[in-house]
Amino acid sequence: MISELARDAGVNVFRRFAFMKGLYEVEQVSFDRMVDPTDDSRLRDSDWATQRVAWAMKLAIAGGAGKARSPVA
Repeated sequence: MISELARDAGVNVFRRFAFMKGLYEVEQVSFDRMVDPTDDSRLRDSDWATQRVAWAMKLAIAGGAGKARSPVA
């Protein structure tokens, strides 16, 4: 539903779940590294995971901005 709304609005969606799944499955990052070690409920991201998500979003935004400035061929 979110993807449909985003498509209709002409905006991109950052698929955070897919990104985190990729960290686990492709990069083989452990859940212990992704979860805040002080969170007994294991629901909060660690500082490391938050930094990785922020970096990925930065790259996505910068890439999109670069495309928006490029002349259409």
